[in-house]
Amino acid sequence: MRAVGSPRIVRLIVPDPIDVMSPQSRFSDQASINRAMFVAIEKMHGDLVRTSASNQVLYEHVGILRGRVDSLEKENTQLRALVDNLRAAKRPVPKLSLAIDNLDINEKLRLVTPSTGTLSGTTLAFPSRPTTGTGVAFPKDEALSSAASSFAENTASSSDAGPSVPRTPAKVPPTPVTPGSRTVLYKKDKHDLTAKLPLANLKLPLVPLTDVELIVFFYNSSSRPIVAVRLYARGGPNNIAQIINEHRVVNPDGYKRNTCSVHCNKAVKTFIRDNGEDRKKQMSAFFEAAGDLEATNAIRHTESESDITCDFPMLGLFKDLIKLPSGAQAGIFTECARWCRDHHVDAMVSQAHLIAEALQNGTDPHENLNSPARCAQTDTAMPDAADGDRNAGDVAGVVNKDKTPAAPEVSATLVRDESSNLTILSGDEALAPSTTSGKSVKGFTVKTEDAGPE
Repeated sequence: MRAVGSPRIVRLIVPDPIDVMSPQSRFSDQASINRAMFVAIEKMHGDLVRTSASNQVLYEHVGILRGRVDSLEKENTQLRALVDNLRAAKRPVPKLSLAIDNLDINEKLRLVTPSTGTLSGTTLAFPSRPTTGTGVAFPKDEALSSAASSFAENTASSSDAGPSVPRTPAKVPPTPVTPGSRTVLYKKDKHDLTAKLPLANLKLPLVPLTDVELIVFFYNSSSRPIVAVRLYARGGPNNIAQIINEHRVVNPDGYKRNTCSVHCNKAVKTFIRDNGEDRKKQMSAFFEAAGDLEATNAIRHTESESDITCDFPMLGLFKDLIKLPSGAQAGIFTECARWCRDHHVDAMVSQAHLIAEALQNGTDPHENLNSPARCAQTDTAMPDAADGDRNAGDVAGVVNKDKTPAAPEVSATLVRDESSNLTILSGDEALAPSTTSGKSVKGFTVKTEDAGPE
């Protein structure tokens, strides 16, 4: 019984959380645990499989190594037995009896000469011992030593014995060692300028060409001797290389002065070989004083060379071209090339004079280019010599081999009048070269006349 007035004790019983959870939640938690355990077991099983495979591979390699070690042990045993057998074997020592035989032969022969008598020492037919130091160690045999000493005493006591020759060991001179050259030659890549320009046998246009135009557009023609003489007379290799690099892209590293010098000197030497040094000096003086017209007519192909000439499209001259010649360097041909580029007309180089005529007359150059009659004049308007067999240097205003001035009789030639206008004249109407000028012409007049019958 609880006493009256005593405190009352109240007990609070907290239930277990697991007991509070519903059966469904407890089942889901157990399923998650089982799933995690299954994944871990599968992972362990995979690791065991890989470990077992690795152990199998290692076991095979260990077996191979064990077999190799066994074979090496057997080979070592065989080699050891072979070495022991060779060490135990007694090798016979060869006996050198050649010197004794030589002494016997020398005693029997007793070689005698009319002047010196009996030969001795190193002059014997068979020397008793080597007289040159070869480094060979001969065995010391008592019989050999006694025989050699007795023979030496007998020969030394002879009254007619010759002078003894000192036996000095020969010294082999050291092999001379030639030091390698320190100069390293580097062969540079060949430039691609030649492939971008027309061939050397190109038929030059019927308009005057300035030096820059000749270099920029027709530099391959410098392999012709007469063209090389003109370029060298009016500018050296340094100037030529500078002009090329300013106007064209030359791979891999530009056009070099040395390359230009070798190229042009070869052609100049050919001209000297064919015509002589005096002729070369004469032509150089002519080119220095001549204008663009006379210089261009002087380098044209002769009648005999016209059969092997070729043509070239105007637009092909713009391949890797940086800029066109400008200012005083630009001539009539530059204006024709610019028109072809601006109007996308792929005319030929031999038709440049037709374009020049149309540009000055204010007409469409297509009319001249599409006219069969005008195009036919392109093939017949090439300059020709007065004597029919012109040399490369026989041009108007130049003294020929007979020391007389050559008349500039051509079927059609290009001259410039006092007002700097271009005129194409023919036959006897051709003006003297002295009336022309080397300056470029922006405005010009072109007049063509068909050459009369021969």
